[in-house]
Amino acid sequence: MPKNRNNLLSLGKWETNRQSYNACDGTLSLLTKERKPVTKGAKISNDLYKMTFMHAPRMLQSNHVFSTASPLQTWKTWHRHFRHVGYSGIKALLDNQLVERLQIDMNSLKLGCVACTEVKLSIAPYGPASG
Repeated sequence: MPKNRNNLLSLGKWETNRQSYNACDGTLSLLTKERKPVTKGAKISNDLYKMTFMHAPRMLQSNHVFSTASPLQTWKTWHRHFRHVGYSGIKALLDNQLVERLQIDMNSLKLGCVACTEVKLSIAPYGPASG
């Protein structure tokens, strides 16, 4: 998407579509099914790779799909996008500028997550009172 400058790319999804990648010496290359290079990127902090994709008409004729999100999202949306990372972790990503152009609606609420709460439960609920 030409206007979206940030995204996370799943190498597992890339590989599921019979495409491949090569990582060596801090460089990650994405390859098509025909093993032709699409792009490459350098490893940055936290073992992430910074990739650059250029909009090119010839790319639109292929079967490459890149999903995008609107630039300004709520805390809850980023919590889900980052696979349930805590709000403090997302704030650290933002404060340390580890995700380029991570934009959060700072007025949005940091709502509790039912799935995260359920995962943290350690005791089964009490049964009915015996009489």
